[in-house]
Amino acid sequence: MKNYLTALFIFSIIFSLARVAKLNAQESNSLSGDYDGIPFETIFDPMGKKFFRGLINVATGWVELPRQLMLTFKNDGVLATPTVGLFNGIVMIVARTGAGVYDTAFFVSSAPGRYDPVIDPGFVWEKRKSDYSLTLK
Repeated sequence: MKNYLTALFIFSIIFSLARVAKLNAQESNSLSGDYDGIPFETIFDPMGKKFFRGLINVATGWVELPRQLMLTFKNDGVLATPTVGLFNGIVMIVARTGAGVYDTAFFVSSAPGRYDPVIDPGFVWEKRKSDYSLTLK
């Protein structure tokens, strides 16, 4: 398992470096190629973002536990934190890691929407766009 994670990490570093090199090359001269009238960068750029969002969510899914504990403490108080916060944290770990696996495995698919995040927010450190909460009120 450790060798698999090491290989995945090395692959992501190489992919990132290739992407940075591609972006630097695009600054000096724009891409002239297209696919059915759609420029290549509008096809491949969202795919790369979805792939890396998936990798990041798989790697940072565990951060949901302290985040949910903190949010439950802030919103519901100290008595709800060990029960509701712990439950929310475990559920969100599974949800974020699962969303990361989905994004990584199916990064070539534009679903849902146009390469939109499967989970709200797209990353654990962002604020929610919607106003829902897993806490009991």
